Amino acid sequence: MKSKTYGYIYREPLATLGGSGVLPTVPPERPITLKMEDATKTPPGAHSHEVTLIPDEVKLAKGRKRYFRKTTTPGAGHQHTITVFWRNGFWMIQRCDDYDDRQYRCKDRHGKYLIEDINV
Repeated sequence: MKSKTYGYIYREPLATLGGSGVLPTVPPERPITLKMEDATKTPPGAHSHEVTLIPDEVKLAKGRKRYFRKTTTPGAGHQHTITVFWRNGFWMIQRCDDYDDRQYRCKDRHGKYLIEDINV
């Protein structure tokens, strides 16, 4: 019930929820987890991987168009090293394990987009 601390989670401004005049706070900075699209190549079959960006990496990617090389979580008995970037409102893979055939950025055919996992 700390409205000054958690005001950012309300759907409507707190001022309209009883006239307290308390302004919502800015959401805390937190890491984000990005999930690769499921692989479409068999073998190894459908699977996915994730990477995590710390808040400073998110700011740099969105503000200065920076790229980050990250190692994914294991899936289907392997990992990937991907280069992540932000473009026009989407997280994308520029390169995966030094593979790129333009349509797919990965030999497993994961796709080029990353989905922000809000359940983490």
